Amino acid sequence: MSSEFAESKILSPEPSVQNKKRKVVLISGGSGGIGRATANQFADLGFITYEVSRSGTDRPGIKHITGDVTVKEDMERAVAMVMAEAGRLDIAISNAGYGIAGPIETTSESDVKMQFDVNFFGAVHFIQAALPALRTSGGGRILVTSSVAAVTPIPFQSFYTCTKASLNQLVLCLNNELKPFNIQCVALMPGDTCTTFTDHRCLTVAEEDPIYGNRAINSIRKMENDERCGSDVEPLARRIVKLTTQKRTPKPVQGFGPGYRTLLFLAKILPVRLMNGILYKLYAKS
Repeated sequence: MSSEFAESKILSPEPSVQNKKRKVVLISGGSGGIGRATANQFADLGFITYEVSRSGTDRPGIKHITGDVTVKEDMERAVAMVMAEAGRLDIAISNAGYGIAGPIETTSESDVKMQFDVNFFGAVHFIQAALPALRTSGGGRILVTSSVAAVTPIPFQSFYTCTKASLNQLVLCLNNELKPFNIQCVALMPGDTCTTFTDHRCLTVAEEDPIYGNRAINSIRKMENDERCGSDVEPLARRIVKLTTQKRTPKPVQGFGPGYRTLLFLAKILPVRLMNGILYKLYAKS
């Protein structure tokens, strides 16, 4: 589906009177983890809630749309379906993503490309598809799920870090481009959160790597343990709802959780060499 065709479909629906009164949200990657918890909270609050993902089913108050963020036409079709049924789109949450982990040297080109295809280009596809609908609806808000790793680069998770850093910059650019259309964009950077994300991480290193020994796998296992012992997903979902519904314009790039906000502040004020040395001791020394 071309972008011109998608926009023409967006401009033509006849929404019901009831739908005109209710805000509409579309979430990518809404079948599990952060996306699922966020969709549930929007539905509980009475929003018309859609989630688009490769797998999933309709749930009470939530309409599932099957789609892959790496396929731009899937995202255009999802937005066109929302507009045809609900007549408007007020909030777009780009949440789909996954992680790969391993040394830069030994990670295949195909793994690197897939990491960027899902985390970065998937967000671009989703946002590009949503923007005409948000403009037609009079404005709205876009939230992108980033990560603390975007600012505190984690060794052996370098390409995941790069995708999240790219998303932060994308959001800053979007805010300036979209200001005349009453559309605000925010990148939210959570730290360790207990979700199925950990179990779906793709490892690009063996237990005993011939070059890096057990340093890489030990670093990854430490991160996995931190995530499994991390924060519950529900407070994060509530924060996402608040940022996308509050009247005042949110700070465009921000962390979540007192401990992680402190870490992000330290990353701003400490010399780069010192901060990187701290990360080495935490995640790469042994």
